[in-house]
Amino acid sequence: YKDYRYCILVLLAKIMKADGDTMECEIDRVKSTIRRYYKTKEEQYEAFNTFKSILDDNNYFSIWSSLNTQFDYTAKSELIMELLAVAYSDNNLKYAEEKEILHIVSQLRITSDEYKSIYSIFIEKYNKGFYSENKSQNENRKDHYYKKQEEHNHQNSYMQTFLFSIKVHQHLYKNIYPFQHL
Repeated sequence: YKDYRYCILVLLAKIMKADGDTMECEIDRVKSTIRRYYKTKEEQYEAFNTFKSILDDNNYFSIWSSLNTQFDYTAKSELIMELLAVAYSDNNLKYAEEKEILHIVSQLRITSDEYKSIYSIFIEKYNKGFYSENKSQNENRKDHYYKKQEEHNHQNSYMQTFLFSIKVHQHLYKNIYPFQHL
């Protein structure tokens, strides 16, 4: 399989099936991933239908060679984060899901230290709401932008108050000691 997006669909299905329980929040997370990788509505519809057919299939062995020869560490780490996002979509990483992810990690030839790094990055993004099931990635980016803008405005307001107080003090100083500046 040469298509990275197809491989993602296969492995997302594998994670969803890991605990034997397919939840609506997991489906929503998969749909969100599909929207990021497939741009048109037609592609998204086709990808979701492909995903549903993959859920019924158990042949995962053919993708390992493709993933290991055609994709670099960055692509593999992104894939692992997508799998973690599905596993955490119910805010709980179940043992079966974790076991399956660790199996995939080993099949992708990712070392334990590399996985710890990937997992750490994922948790940081997860805690910041990047993978929030109620928001799209664009909404998360907008929230981040507005939060930064609000912080900037707050800093600006503080700076303006500070500068105003300096001007007041300078004015008072000049009025109290008018000949000091000559």
